Amino acid sequence: MATVLEAPIAPEDDRFIDPLMWTSQRLDGGISRGNWDTTVSAHTAHEWHIERPMTVGTPAFSRFRTVCDSRVVAFGGDAGVRCSHDIRAARRTARQDFSIVYVADGDAQLDVGGRVIDLHAGMFTITDSARPMTLDIPSRFRQIYFIFPKDRVFSVFPFVDEFVGVSFGRDKGLLSFFLDHLSSVEHHLGTFEDVEALTVMNATLDLLAMTLSSLDADRMITPRERQMTRLKAYIEAKLRDADLDIATIAADNGINVRYLHKLFAGTGVTVSNWIRKRRLEMCRRDLDARALARRSVTEIALRWGFNDMSHFSKAFRREFDMGPREYRFRDTGPGARG
Repeated sequence: MATVLEAPIAPEDDRFIDPLMWTSQRLDGGISRGNWDTTVSAHTAHEWHIERPMTVGTPAFSRFRTVCDSRVVAFGGDAGVRCSHDIRAARRTARQDFSIVYVADGDAQLDVGGRVIDLHAGMFTITDSARPMTLDIPSRFRQIYFIFPKDRVFSVFPFVDEFVGVSFGRDKGLLSFFLDHLSSVEHHLGTFEDVEALTVMNATLDLLAMTLSSLDADRMITPRERQMTRLKAYIEAKLRDADLDIATIAADNGINVRYLHKLFAGTGVTVSNWIRKRRLEMCRRDLDARALARRSVTEIALRWGFNDMSHFSKAFRREFDMGPREYRFRDTGPGARG
């Protein structure tokens, strides 16, 4: 990953995200294509090529903050630019992410896998790192990218794929509310400590799921997809029940076990694995929550349906590359929490 330069933040730039940034004002020779390629690719963790860089001497910046397994990138400048994430770059991308692209200022045209949309200030869309993209920005701009791993997005909203490359403005109540939230996050995320920032990012993802779910009727969700939504909502409500099993899920939802497996097969994950991933994700959230700092790891595991601590610790380590206690104390040291 390229070195991220720290730069002084002017008072008028306080609304941006983090002092970890790259700025063209540090370059004596202005902006080069190589500067842009390296910086934008490093900050987004996806490969981008700058086909039309800004003119020499034009102020520009890219700033990012990593929040657990997600990140936020602020990207802007005083002139237009054209960027591409072509099919070869999409195939080479190590991270598989969905991104919320929020246009805080300016206009842009985005081509996502052949779907072309126009974006204006106060709008957002969803992009997929596995699809080729071209972003054409004609003039002064400021954009914010909220980048989440695909499995996390799928776990809260399994039909996100159909919203990729769709533009959203202030058409309805929840959309307007969500846009206000994105704008607020842009202004304040840099002031939060890590745990607080993680809470905000989790809330952003949950709110995205609620907002997109409210558009299901407009997006022509099929009866089968609606059934999957109901099934996952049922399971989500029962995650704390250690006795939850596949037979119960099927019976309570009026289907047989074979059909339940068939429905989940279309998502690329089994019913059991989906339940396990969601329980582990909720345990991770609780381990990060300051309000639950006095709860033991065992209490949190039991709260989310794990009654075998050895199995829980092994599953948590496989999912997050560290054990639950190690995760809780990864930044603060074991003396900081009860």
